[in-house]
Amino acid sequence: MLEIPRDAVFTYSITEAPDPAFAQSRQLFGALFLNMTKATECRESTSPDGLAEVVIIGLCVDAHGEYTREEIPGIVLNAALDRGIESAYFMCDRLAGKYVVYLNLRGEKRIWGDATCSLSIFYSSNTKAMACGVSECVVADSIGDHSQRNAAAIAANAPSGQPLPCDATSYDHVKVLLPNHILNINEQRADRLWQPLKQTAGKSLEQIADESLVLMRNIYREYERYYDLVCPLTVGYDSRVNFALMKELSNTPECFTFKHPSFTDQTPDLKGARELCCAFRVPHSVVVDCSMNAPEKSRLKALVGRDATSYSLDLASTIKKSFGRRAILNGSVIDQIGKSVTGNDIPERLASARFVRARIYNRGRPALRVLRPYVRSVRNRCKGHVFDVLAWEQDCCRWATQSDITYGMCGVNMLTLSNCRELILGWLSVSRKQRVHKKIHEALLQRLDPQLLTFDFTPESATKRVLRINWLLFYVSCFFYGALVARRSLMGASGN
Repeated sequence: MLEIPRDAVFTYSITEAPDPAFAQSRQLFGALFLNMTKATECRESTSPDGLAEVVIIGLCVDAHGEYTREEIPGIVLNAALDRGIESAYFMCDRLAGKYVVYLNLRGEKRIWGDATCSLSIFYSSNTKAMACGVSECVVADSIGDHSQRNAAAIAANAPSGQPLPCDATSYDHVKVLLPNHILNINEQRADRLWQPLKQTAGKSLEQIADESLVLMRNIYREYERYYDLVCPLTVGYDSRVNFALMKELSNTPECFTFKHPSFTDQTPDLKGARELCCAFRVPHSVVVDCSMNAPEKSRLKALVGRDATSYSLDLASTIKKSFGRRAILNGSVIDQIGKSVTGNDIPERLASARFVRARIYNRGRPALRVLRPYVRSVRNRCKGHVFDVLAWEQDCCRWATQSDITYGMCGVNMLTLSNCRELILGWLSVSRKQRVHKKIHEALLQRLDPQLLTFDFTPESATKRVLRINWLLFYVSCFFYGALVARRSLMGASGN
């Protein structure tokens, strides 16, 4: 039996019986049980007739700044009661944070996640027993099914640290819920829900930037109500936007920069971060990498699964020792979506299963078999935003949240300021060409503090710049680089 660490945060499961692996369990309406660690929170609301319930696990705040955390479950429940389940889902466009929504509407049970499913939802598929939870191992253990016959063929060609394609996991009967999907618990089936934000259509970059800052400021204020925030700072664009919001809104801003083994005092990330903090009189510290001991790594890998890499475990240990329960603001989402790092400015007609496979460095045919229907689904349902949706679901969810699972199990609070569907959908209305040239970041920084644009950003070689700003070269290079990484990974694995 698994034993979840008592200090784990954002860690839960929903099962048919209480799970003794967790510190606490409570019965939900509908004969299911919510299991959580003591450090994981939830808010709930029940209809007057007792036939409908909403439970929100984790941190969920209103980016419009109108509803409190305590009010949000009731607002979601009322939307479901008045207009149906889909309306309740889309009402959550305005919400931000790191959360899971459980809805039981007169016996119809549904689950969905935050904008990027950063609080992961792994779930049982085609099994008699039902379970969902924060990691593939938690769910596989709950349903007592660890079969890997089909899953192993996909995973065999996936390099360490890279996600499996689509909703695949290490287990045949466990899947992961992707953003823009809702889980039908009754039928153990995920359904895509897609509705572009019509309010942003035709708006200029300047209008999108203004509206984005309203949302991001509200999100920051809400996060700061519940957590002591600290900002990791490099000379990249993403962390500089976080830095700008922190120095504007916090009475006690504080930043740090990791000093990895290859770093010196002249490494741009270290030198530039110090100069920024010195110029704006923001406290700054340097955090040196440390390693987690082998027995602890082994224990946590058994809880998390393949998503727990040695690097993420070491980083989680470093953060925990340096900052304890403080919350770290990462630069996810504004990176992948805000800079169009996946699709660049490639024409939509070139979006294919082979391209996605190259981007996750997987050379196997089994990966193509699951990617083809997935990419076809995105093409059919999300026309005009195919590359963006692929980035949203494969990069922001599958790739970026791998480490979030590990951090949570290690007791590290990791939050994202831009984890809000309304914010993301607004950025999708900005052309990918503009985003590749970092126009969203520049517009945000121009409004927050133009002086921040005068400091150096991450140095970029001439080769990288040419590849980044030329979509055709970028497109071709993705296949060559993907094949190279996959080949090196397979050679490394065969040599061990």
